[in-house]
Formats: sequence, C-alpha cells, structure tokens
Amino acid sequence: MLLSPAFAAAPDLLDAEPVVPTVKATAPIADYALDTEMVVRNWVLCVSATMAEELVHARESGIDRARSTYAELNAAKACGQFSELRVILRERLYVSSAESGHDARVFGALVDFAGSWAAAYVVYGSLPEQ
Repeated sequence: MLLSPAFAAAPDLLDAEPVVPTVKATAPIADYALDTEMVVRNWVLCVSATMAEELVHARESGIDRARSTYAELNAAKACGQFSELRVILRERLYVSSAESGHDARVFGALVDFAGSWAAAYVVYGSLPEQ
C-alpha cells in the first residue's frame, strides 16, 4: 500500500526552523544521479512540482522570502522538511538560476515511506542555513 504524498509531506515532527545547508556561488555544484537509491538529509518533500518550484523561486529572492514561503506551504501541509529521506531521483525538474548565487533543485522522485515507494517531489537547497 502506498502512502499519499499529501499525507506524508507535512509530518507533525518537523523542526520549527529547519536547517538546510546552502551552497555558495563559488562552490562546485554536485550533480545527483538519477535512478539510484540514496539517502538525503534535510531535503523538503512537496506534493506537487508547482509548490516545489515556488519554494526554489522564493529562495532565489532571498532568505526571508524562502522562510516565509516554506512556512506557508508547511502550514498548508503541501511541503515538509525531513531530517532523512530515502529517495530514487527520477527526473530533474528545476534548477535555480546561476544569478541567484544558490544551488536549489527540484526533482521528481520516488520516496520510501515505511518500505513503500510513493511518487513525490523533493527539493534540495531551498531553505537557508540557520
């Protein structure tokens, strides 16, 4: 039985102010392998690609906007940050602009929830460091 991404996107145990590492514009940007099972830390899970991209666009606009947008999406149970997720990245959907100075990305993915894989959207680098 697969869990609905909408149910799983906003668990009750999220940190009030999650910590996600940001990448400086001069840092090398790693490319994530597709179709490979991996464990990611402090990534955000969203129920739709549109909401995931909204979070990345907000990060491109600044730290305060990213936090505010995440808080709104989290309150609506549309996105939630997980300390650890087992994922299989299926497709690259969006990468933040080079001009923003931040490496944030949206992927279509399969996410493991208690041994069952569910389709969802995961976001890397969308929330600023604390």
